[in-house]
Amino acid sequence: MKCVICGAEIFGRYLVDVWGQPMCAGHKIEYCSSCGRFVKPSDLHLPDGRCLCSFCVPSVVRLQQHIDIVEQRVRSVLANNGIGDLPVAIPIKLVPAAELARLNGSGLVNLNQQGLTKTLKSIGLHGPKCSHTIYMLDNLQKTRFAGVLAHEMLHVWMNEKGISLQPQLTEGFCNVGSYVVYKAINTEMSLNMIKMLEQDPSPVYGDGFRRVVELYRKCNSLTQVMMQLKRL
Repeated sequence: MKCVICGAEIFGRYLVDVWGQPMCAGHKIEYCSSCGRFVKPSDLHLPDGRCLCSFCVPSVVRLQQHIDIVEQRVRSVLANNGIGDLPVAIPIKLVPAAELARLNGSGLVNLNQQGLTKTLKSIGLHGPKCSHTIYMLDNLQKTRFAGVLAHEMLHVWMNEKGISLQPQLTEGFCNVGSYVVYKAINTEMSLNMIKMLEQDPSPVYGDGFRRVVELYRKCNSLTQVMMQLKRL
C-alpha cells in the first residue's frame, strides 16, 4: 500500500480519506474543499485557506458558460422532481469567501458556506414581487457547484412562494435538492457527495437532511415532501 502524498510504501499508522486513499500519518492533513480527497503540497492552495486537488481543478466552474450549463442541468433535475416553476431568470454570481461573509451579514468567513440566496420583496401593480440573486463561492468543482446551486434554488422556490419553516426543515429540504441532483449525476464524485450529506454532523443541515430525505424516499417528489413539511 502506497501513500497518496509521497508515493512511499506505508508501514505503521496511516490515514484514509473518504475516497479510500491512504496517507502516511506523519503528513500534514489537508482536504480538497470540493471532493474531500487528501491534498498534496503541490496541489492548488487558495488565499482563503481552501485547497483543490488535481482531480477537481480542471472542472472548476469559472466562466458564465460553465454556470449556464450546470444551471440547465440542475433545473432539469428539479423539474423532474416536481420543482418546475422556478423563476425563469435568476442571476447567479461567483464571489470569494470574504464577499459571502459580507453578504450574509456576519463578516466572518465560513468556508462551509458555499452559497447564499438573497431575496428582495416589493409591492408592484399586480401584488407582491420577489427579486432573487444566488451567490456562489468561487472555485467550486462542477459537481459540488451543481449540488450547492440546487440547494440555493430551493431557497429561491420557497421564498417565491412565501414558505417559512423552522431552520432544520428548511435546510434539510434544500439539502434534499442537492441529493436529487447528485443522485441524477450518478458518478463516483456525486455518490461521495451524497455520503457527505448523510454523514454531516450539523444538527440543522445534517439532521435536517436525514429527516427530510426519509420523506422524499417514500414519494420521490419534492413538492409532495413540502406538503408534508408544511403540516408538521
